[in-house]
Formats: sequence, C-alpha cells, structure tokens
Amino acid sequence: MWPPRPFQTLKDLLEDNFLSQAELSLEFNVSQQCISHWLRGVRNPGSRCIPGILEFARDHGIDTAKYKTDPEVDAITDYLRNNKGRELVRIFELYSKMSRADKGKFVRYAEKMKK
Repeated sequence: MWPPRPFQTLKDLLEDNFLSQAELSLEFNVSQQCISHWLRGVRNPGSRCIPGILEFARDHGIDTAKYKTDPEVDAITDYLRNNKGRELVRIFELYSKMSRADKGKFVRYAEKMKK
C-alpha cells in the first residue's frame, strides 16, 4: 500500500535533489501530468511504479522506511485493474486514504448492505 501521503516521497525527491517534474516523469516513464496528479493526490502511483519510486528515492538518500508497500493490497488492486474492476480499484484507493475510524464505519456500512 502506498503511504498515507503518497506525494510526500515525490515532493522529497523534487525538493531534496532539485529535480523537476519532467525529470521524474522521464525516470518513471510516465507523463509529467501523471507526476503532477501524484503530487496533488489526484491519483496514486500504480503498484508497478511504487517499487521503482522507492528504489529511486533510496538511491537519492531519502529514508523510505516509512513508505512500505502492502503486497496483499497491491495484488488485489492489480487483479481488479487487470479485470476491468476500475470502480473497485477506486474504492480501494479511497479506502486506503481513510482514517481508521472511517474505515470501520465504511466496513460496517458495507456489512449492512450485504444483508
């Protein structure tokens, strides 16, 4: 799972190493607009990009211990994305941004809907 503030490691890369969004986009083989979306929290990097971002950050002296991925969530997200479950992927992305209390409320609401 990407960290709660997915853009922070990217901002750290930009600020600490005087990199531009264009330079990051070339490094990660994505558009500059994609980097902008990640920085603003509009979208999160895909699970295929996250390990490369973390490796790049480590190579540039940024402590990545706080940015751990969750292989189970990444696997579910990849499965849903590859199987046209875009709505569910979006739900997982929103869920990952929720506070613990809001996650509990969300799960209780989903359980009520199931009945």
